[in-house]
Amino acid sequence: GDTAASVGQDNVIKFYDVGGFDVTGMIRVQQEYPCGKAAAFVGEQQSLLAVASAKEGKGVNGVGAIYVFSSVTLSPTPVKDIRLHAAPVLQMRYNFKFHCMISSDQKGVIEYWNGSILSQISSQGGTNGNNSFSADTTIDDYDAIEGGDDVESRDEKKVHDATFASLGDAPLPERNGISFESKMSTDLYSLLKKKTYAISLAISPTGKHFAVYGSDRKVRLFEFQ
Repeated sequence: GDTAASVGQDNVIKFYDVGGFDVTGMIRVQQEYPCGKAAAFVGEQQSLLAVASAKEGKGVNGVGAIYVFSSVTLSPTPVKDIRLHAAPVLQMRYNFKFHCMISSDQKGVIEYWNGSILSQISSQGGTNGNNSFSADTTIDDYDAIEGGDDVESRDEKKVHDATFASLGDAPLPERNGISFESKMSTDLYSLLKKKTYAISLAISPTGKHFAVYGSDRKVRLFEFQ
């Protein structure tokens, strides 16, 4: 891609243009959303960045959370706070082929979650079947949502919030290409069973396979679907 991002210990996210390596945007994230060790762009347009929470400790609220920030609006508040993991997330990779994020935590649990945005947007600010926003929403699309007078902005904010409603949801066959009905019928718990966790994760160009290098120094190959 032509965009890169960095997440600092000072809780500042910076976005860069790869060609000139100039800073194109910066988010000073609110302290209630401490940024951790894993981050990944969601979608080909790289308009959303998923960042793992740095919270740790038994019983601490927010451990394992994933915050999704907009690289367009640069709001310090995430557009979505995803809670799927019970331990800090260490690895995330986006499967472009199936519009799905793969995330893995410190306990070895691997999760899939939807990365597409499925809300239907009408010209009146309502919902119908004519237009759809996806994880690849462009800057112009976001500008259209953010603009307008106070009344229009309030209506558009409702639509804006609705566009992220399915972000982080469980994957569906028709949306994300999976063929299994339950994780229990897969090998997605294999790291947990072996008491290891992912140090690195990579997805094949076809999106049909991904590989995990574990803390036990073993490489495991998975079929995505």
